[in-house]
Amino acid sequence: MKKLLISGGLAVAILLIAPAQTAFANFDQPDAFIKRIGSPHDSYHGKGITNDTGDNQVAKARFMVGDFGIFKVRVKNEGKLKDFYYVQGCEGTGKFNVKYADPDGDNISSDVKDGTYSTLTKDPDEASNVMFVGIKAKSSANPGDRRICKIEFDSDGSPGTMDVVRAVGKVIH
Repeated sequence: MKKLLISGGLAVAILLIAPAQTAFANFDQPDAFIKRIGSPHDSYHGKGITNDTGDNQVAKARFMVGDFGIFKVRVKNEGKLKDFYYVQGCEGTGKFNVKYADPDGDNISSDVKDGTYSTLTKDPDEASNVMFVGIKAKSSANPGDRRICKIEFDSDGSPGTMDVVRAVGKVIH
């Protein structure tokens, strides 16, 4: 273990750092995961995976025009400190409506779409339900049309440290 001494004014902090780690590795790290609602066989995607693209963290739903898919999103604090996360999700399009609800069913769509929605503060290793995402195909949608919705969780304690999941809605016949 290496000791790193950081001082500033009267405040002094000592961080114990393993040789392969950087000074700020994993002090604030969200781990978001997502699943489609509607089948007992659906499982969470992205659990234990963190990246800013949503790769390998994708849940998919297929539905007809006028119908919708619902997704459940959870987040876990994989960091070393208490933290909360700002959440930003996609908007609707000419072919799809996108709505967001908190675990109690309250509409949080405008806050999520503008990135001002935040989770409750989480202790390290604490996970909880954050939201439901609904993607609905409008009458203007055609079979094969898709809406890929990225949902970003950005750490308050370390801005720019994030995890991204994706909800994908696809129109079928």
